[in-house]
Amino acid sequence: MKKLFLFFSMLLAIGLSIACSSDEENPFVGEWQLVEARYVDSGEIAYPSGEEDGTIRIDHVKFQPNFEYIMYSSNRPELDFPPMTYSYDNDFLTLTDHLGDSRYKYEISENGNVLRLTDRKTPGDLPRPKTISTYKRIK
Repeated sequence: MKKLFLFFSMLLAIGLSIACSSDEENPFVGEWQLVEARYVDSGEIAYPSGEEDGTIRIDHVKFQPNFEYIMYSSNRPELDFPPMTYSYDNDFLTLTDHLGDSRYKYEISENGNVLRLTDRKTPGDLPRPKTISTYKRIK
């Protein structure tokens, strides 16, 4: 009986150590829709624009569990962007495509349904106003 107790205690300890050492769930996985983008300096709305200027707005992002992401545009669904990769740490989301890396400071709401990304300048970036983009989880 004592050996059986020790055996089950050892199994429980191994199970707990495995459970405690596993990575937390990836908070980005799912489909996100751009709700709004504001310029940091002025607070003015950058997206949605009231003007139909023909600009392609990439307003949906699908983050997949294999650390690939797909972007698409609701006003140009025929555009086909190839899968790209992403990574994240406690502070930054890094998106990698054929042009290189883009880093964003991110915040995800406690319930996990709102994502805010703030542009981070990286070497070689085009000069543009810094924005805060707000996404909502749709799937």
